[in-house]
Amino acid sequence: MELLMRLLDPVQLIGYLGMCCAFVSYQCKRNRMYFLFQTLCPVFFTVQYILLGAWSAVFMNLFSIFRGVTFFLGDRCRSSVYLGFMELGFLLSSVLSVVFFEEYWWIAALLLVAQAGGTLVMWTRNGKKIRIAQLFMISPIWIVNNVYYRSYGGIFCEAFNILSVVISMLRFRKTGYDQN
Repeated sequence: MELLMRLLDPVQLIGYLGMCCAFVSYQCKRNRMYFLFQTLCPVFFTVQYILLGAWSAVFMNLFSIFRGVTFFLGDRCRSSVYLGFMELGFLLSSVLSVVFFEEYWWIAALLLVAQAGGTLVMWTRNGKKIRIAQLFMISPIWIVNNVYYRSYGGIFCEAFNILSVVISMLRFRKTGYDQN
């Protein structure tokens, strides 16, 4: 009963909304829709991580919102300047969370790898590469953070991300992935 109460805690429910956005994103064949749902996902997780005190995750998700909007807008934001701002934002997020919010350095470093690395892969706009990075780098790293901070929505989100990536890879293996 206690576990059920923790799973249904309002803070966790916010994470479940983010989880739903992430799951739907991997079922989108077109990158534009993928990026839309990948923008909505960190909105919910930013709120949840504030309530959990997971500061590195808060700042990473704030910059992920900017990243999602940038990618959603497409060629208008295809300048390497935008990529530089995003990568710098993730780096500053790590430093800020460690120096001012006393985040553990290893959590900040792991999340930096996940977000900065994931951003570089997203920049390729290659659906297959994006999904492979999610499967083998981004989701496993976020699981570590979510276990540490007891973000059940985050844990389920990354587990569903992995499952969703596998499903989408099976679905799109014959028809291919959108490259735009």
